[in-house]
Amino acid sequence: MNSRVLSEAAGTEQHPAQNLSEQASGWLMRLRSLESIRLFRFGTVMAYVLTVTILIFGWMNRDDIPLTAEEGTGYWLGIIGGSMMLALLLYPLRKKKRFMQFFGPVKYWFRMHMVFGVLGPVLIIYHSTFSLGSLNSTVAFTCMLVVAGSGLVGRFFYARIHYGLYGRIATLKQLREDDETIHEQLKKLLEFNPELLQQMDQMVESIVSTDPQKSESLSKSFGYGLKLRWIYFIFLRTVRKALKEEQSMHGWRPVVRKEIIKSVREKLGTHLSLVRKIGQLRFYERMFSLWHILHFPLFIMLVISGVVHVIAVHAY
Repeated sequence: MNSRVLSEAAGTEQHPAQNLSEQASGWLMRLRSLESIRLFRFGTVMAYVLTVTILIFGWMNRDDIPLTAEEGTGYWLGIIGGSMMLALLLYPLRKKKRFMQFFGPVKYWFRMHMVFGVLGPVLIIYHSTFSLGSLNSTVAFTCMLVVAGSGLVGRFFYARIHYGLYGRIATLKQLREDDETIHEQLKKLLEFNPELLQQMDQMVESIVSTDPQKSESLSKSFGYGLKLRWIYFIFLRTVRKALKEEQSMHGWRPVVRKEIIKSVREKLGTHLSLVRKIGQLRFYERMFSLWHILHFPLFIMLVISGVVHVIAVHAY
């Protein structure tokens, strides 16, 4: 396998200064968003672990934390946390209102929306000193927890119908075109043994339907991720074994084998991510639509209960 084929199959450019068409540039951006999902998920998981750790620490030491909801730091934690929750309205306003188009890209507002949706409740929980007070504060606190939980569910659905959290919305046509492109790259990488790709395609077809009309059940949609991850590890192990045989047979340099494995790992992960999105898209589009109908009324309830709580606290 010569260096030109390797370069094309790996998706790299020998001359970066060459002009890319708008279509090619868009394709590269979409594929990069899929290839970076694993790292992003690690960062997201760590952020949630940190949040849970902070909450557990506060709960275990709730009697020793020198905070009160009525005054001092505890009071201002409630003000800041409540302001963050109210600021969540800015993201949908930025998406829908023209007068806010001059206030930066939507993706940054969405990022703020997610951060405030987690940090705000944490501050309010510390403001409450991990205890329920009057009736109005209990109602506001409960609404906040429901809205925060609903937001986490919505984030999950959102990521399943977009190219990552900050990418464009996915369509079946675009997903299939991207998958055909990445499949051709895998084909070039594995041209030393075409049967490998055929085996992988058969494995995918045996467990995953790429017809969205057949993939709307909850069990099928959630089962795709585990099954495709299993295919990922099994196929990589098969490729490594085949490359060892080719290396010993043709006297390849070790760097060639490493380069092929690296490219196969990247392209295979992207291909399987696209297959999963194609199979799950219709189901998650329906779930996201239903979630959106429910989430906004819950948020309005939170705003009303929060305003009532603030008025009640300062009036009485």
